[in-house]
Amino acid sequence: MAILFALLSSLCFGIAHVTARVGLRTLDARAGAAISVPTAALLFIAAAPFALDLSQFSATAAILFAVVGLFFPAVVTLLIPFVLLSALALASAGLLVKGGH
Repeated sequence: MAILFALLSSLCFGIAHVTARVGLRTLDARAGAAISVPTAALLFIAAAPFALDLSQFSATAAILFAVVGLFFPAVVTLLIPFVLLSALALASAGLLVKGGH
């Protein structure tokens, strides 16, 4: 069963990656964040009654998780285009230097 979950997880990750790349062709990162963050939140809220075990609940941990969850997805979504452009620029500079010799 674990292998099946791992395969389904990798399939969903691949689908998410491809759809994100297609979406970034036509939208900027802020629009992507405005769509993906609330969608992920709604999916987690919908799954919570089935997967959440409240016997070990900690209010401190829940608050910390909520605070990080407010900022992390949006920050990562906004930084990905800059990281990709920086990596592309570094790769291009390396190729130009090697090509000149």
